[in-house]
This record gives sequence, C-alpha cells and structure tokens, in this order.
Amino acid sequence: DRFCFEGFLPRKAGERLSKLREVGDERRTMVFFEAPHRLDDTLAAMAEVFGADRRAAVCRELTKTYE
Repeated sequence: DRFCFEGFLPRKAGERLSKLREVGDERRTMVFFEAPHRLDDTLAAMAEVFGADRRAAVCRELTKTYE
C-alpha cells in the first residue's frame, strides 16, 4: 500500500545502472517515468539489477487528466 516515486532515470546507461543499484534494496513498489525509445534498455537494466523475478508493470498515460 506504499510506493516510492523515482521520476525519470538518467539517460546514460552507466548512470542509469548506478541509480538502479542505489534503489535496488527498496522493497516498496517503485514508480519510474521513462521515454518510449529507452524502455527496452531500461527494463533490461532493471532485470539485471533487481533480478528477473522482480515483478514489473508497464503503464502509459497515467498523468493525463481523464486516465
């Protein structure tokens, strides 16, 4: 029933991995924003850092007024 909002991850792969490692022990649900063209790389980095067994959901248009 609690979450941690992390906003946008860094664009550069190395910085992105560092940020993910920084929050890697967080047990609450984490919310990230990501650009569509970086989504595949970000999900792969998340699987690497958090482990392939960590559940994830990809959602879109969450910030629109009527969504």
